[in-house]
Formats: sequence, structure tokens, C-alpha cells
Amino acid sequence: MPSSDVLASHENEQIPNIPFVSSDEYELSSATSIALSESDTLNEDRSQRLDLQETFNDNFDHYLPFVLRRLRLRSLNETAQPSPDVQDMVDYDDQPTINEEDIYGTRENEVSILGVNPSSLNLKRRFIIAEEFIKGTTYVFPSEDSFARFKELRSAHKKNRKGSVTLFDKVGNPKIVATGSRSKDDEAGEIVDPRNHIIPLDQKLKGVGLPLFKVSVPYFSNFKKNAPYMVFHKYKELPSPPNFDENGDLIDNEFETFQFCTVYTKRYQEVKRYLFEFNCEEPFKVVAFQHCLKPFVDFNYKNTRFRVIGTPVVSTYASVYNPNLKLLIVDSSKPSLCDSIINKKPGFEISSFMKKKNKSKKEDQQEDYSMLAPEEYPNPYPDPGNPLLRDEFSLLYGGLGYSNNREYIPDELPPFGEFKDCLAYKIKMSLIPKKYSEVGRVEVYQVNRNHEFYPDNPNDNYNTNSTKSVTLDNLVINCILMTLRETSVRSTARPSSQSVLLASRIGGYRQSAPGLGAASFGDFTLLS
Repeated sequence: MPSSDVLASHENEQIPNIPFVSSDEYELSSATSIALSESDTLNEDRSQRLDLQETFNDNFDHYLPFVLRRLRLRSLNETAQPSPDVQDMVDYDDQPTINEEDIYGTRENEVSILGVNPSSLNLKRRFIIAEEFIKGTTYVFPSEDSFARFKELRSAHKKNRKGSVTLFDKVGNPKIVATGSRSKDDEAGEIVDPRNHIIPLDQKLKGVGLPLFKVSVPYFSNFKKNAPYMVFHKYKELPSPPNFDENGDLIDNEFETFQFCTVYTKRYQEVKRYLFEFNCEEPFKVVAFQHCLKPFVDFNYKNTRFRVIGTPVVSTYASVYNPNLKLLIVDSSKPSLCDSIINKKPGFEISSFMKKKNKSKKEDQQEDYSMLAPEEYPNPYPDPGNPLLRDEFSLLYGGLGYSNNREYIPDELPPFGEFKDCLAYKIKMSLIPKKYSEVGRVEVYQVNRNHEFYPDNPNDNYNTNSTKSVTLDNLVINCILMTLRETSVRSTARPSSQSVLLASRIGGYRQSAPGLGAASFGDFTLLS
């Protein structure tokens, strides 16, 4: 058809009114398309996806290191297809089991974490670790707001004490009254409290601004045999009344705290043992084993096999400090150092040789510990036949960063918690030292079925800024992660700034945590 006829045929058609769109508007419209706007995964901030999500189940789809690791493992599984000869030998009924089964499927509907379903773990608690300048005292707080409130109360502490006095009645209930407002009738059975509390008593009773723990590290544990490795002193919301002797002097020195957890360690050739003794209403113990040549620690708590990834390994040179410890659940198909714990026979003791202790035949006979729990053994130790101890290839290479064998990293479930040093995240740094400075964070999940836990809840038992809202499980996990953090600080060279840490990682020093080293994936870098 001639061109003139084509033009004539379209003369009577209406041309649609298409508005002019500039290049900037086009880029904006394409970036906010319907497909992208309805996708939560693609629109999330990249830094947000590198952190643990607000609920445990959200990590299955939104926690980027876990998602990419599962995709990487799935890709390796798909590439390892059986040869045609082997395929012919497989019966048709077995093909779905061998070839088509998703071995990297999740277990969120099958497992129980700390006795509850993972879907109930819908609250992420963030605990703040702070240190006091000059004194070096370490504190743990239930939230960031609680730490900020603590600093406010400490700065105005002397001012608040000038116009008030703390009293205890006959029953032991405390109260705060203004100076000079007491009557003679009230003075009869009341006890004046001259002690200096860490925060005002009215705030301490609520647990707001009060630290969870004061951590002490007796360094004589390196030289004294039975000295504790660490001691966690828990603060009491309701202090006990003051006690005086005959001379009128105070008897109790630690009136604000009590020993909640005492940690003992013992070093062996293959593992390092931690024994946590918890002093609560029903005292109990938790035993943990750190592999000397692989960067992980295993422990059991409430029928859940936990594994902490990122601990230092034994090396002849100073390892680089790892600012991140991940708390995971061991896969059901993988072994743990806490499987089949035995009571290890004591070896040669120099002290007993020097004292020339004569043991009778009855004392020499091996006692039966089958009725005791493993943590109650006199000398608990992993089963020598454990695959994690007998894997000679991993013992020689896997722990020193020369091998890509990372089979000790669990694949089925995302992390349940983590410790993160302040070097690993952005905080406001000041050239002038602060009296109280944040040095790290501990994140862990807990149950919040009815969403009763939230900040500034009038009920202190559910106020996330109060120490009363912290569960026993969170207290136990905090003690364990804080102990492993202390081991990392003692065993490695911790840098004083974030730039030094990044420079050491860029240099390729990944021997401190080969399981959590920086791995390149696409155009950015993540912790796998």
C-alpha cells in the first residue's frame, strides 16, 4: 500500500493523549513500580536485612545471610546430580526420596526451641553491654532506653540524695521521705538506710534504669585452680534492709546484688570446658564445650542443642578479634559436642603426687554416674568417639582457615541470637572518654504471644525497659554469650577502632572465624 494511502486511512483516528515524561520522572516511576512496591523483600534496606529480624520466623525469608546460604547449598545439591548409570540402578519408588527430597527444607513446624514453637518467638530483645570508664566495671542492661535512663539517674544521683532519706519499716518495705518530714512515731520502728544505691530506690523498685548484671572477672583464675572464670552479679529490684553489728557498722557489703552465675573453665587438648552454675530458685548447671581447632561452642539447655559460631581457635600467632558471635540450633542430622557426655577419668595430678595421697581400693573403683545428669559429673567431657573430635582432616585444616569445610554451621534454622561488638555497628564515637560507654549488644528472641511485652508498659513485669520483664532463658543466654565474648577478648587482639578491624579483615585474616568470615556474593559482601 502506498504511503499516502496509509496516511489517509489514519486521518480520522484519534491519537491518544500521551503525556510527556522526563527521564528523571521515568526513572522514578520505574523504581516504584507495582511489582517492586508490593515486594517486602526487595524494598527492604540492605543493612536491615543483615540484622536479625523482629520475629524468629521472619529470618527464614528476610535475613539475607541465611537466605543466601540456603540458596548456595541448594545450588550445590542440584549440581551434584547422579550419573546415568547410577540413575538406572535406582528404583522408581526411591527417586522422590533420594533425588527430589528438599534436604534443606525448614523445620519450623517440627522443632521446639526452649520448649515452645518457633512461631511463638515473636519478640526480639536487645540487651546493651556497657563499661564504666577507669573502673572497668561491665554492666548489662535490658534495653537501650534503660541504659540511657541509667546514665540520667547517675548524673543526678547526688542531687536527688540531698533532699531525701531512705527508710525501711519493720516488715522490710522501703520508702523514700523528704528530709525532716519524719515524726517521732514513725522513727520508732524504722531503720534509716545510709547505703549508697546505684540508682534511686523508687526507680530500682520498678527495675527501670537498673542494670541486669554487674560482671566481675577474677583474673587469678588463670593461676588458681578452683578460682571462677567469671561471676555474674544480678541486681535486686527490692534490696534487703541494712544490717548493723554491735559497733553500728554495716555488715552486708553487696546489698544490691547476689551471685546469679559462676563460671568455671578447664582446658583440654581438644576442647575447653565451661561450667555455668546458676543460683536461682531452683539451682542448675549448664556445661558447654569449645572446640580448640574449630570456631564454635556447643551446649544444651532445655532440651535444645545450641551452637555458638565465631569463637577463637588455637593458633601459634595472635588471631584477629571476631566482633560477632552467632547463636544457632544444631541440625537434627548433625552431631554436637554435648552428645553422649562421659565422665572423664582424672589424669596425672602433680598436687596429689606431692601430697602422696594414698587411695584405698574402694576409692580407686570407678563410681557409677549413670543416675546423674551430665552436668553433674565430676569431670564431664565429650564422648571420644564424637565425629567432631575424630575428623582428622578438620582437626588439621578446618580450624585454621585453610579449608572451605563449614559443615559445622547449622543449615536448617536461622540464628536464634547473637552477640555483636560495638566495632561491628555504627555508634557515635567521641574523642572525650565517657563515664559509661556501650561496648556491645546481645540479641535473643522470647515468647510474646499476646503482645504484652512493650516499652513503657505500666506493668513492670511486661515493660521491656525493666529488669522484671527479662525471662530466665534470656538471663542464661546472656551469661553464656558474655563469657564467650570474654574468651575472645583474652585470646585475640581486639582493635581499638572500627577502621583497624576492617583493615585486618580486608587483609584476609579470617582464621579467627572461618565459618563466619566475609564472603563475596554478587556486588556486596555479607557474613555467611
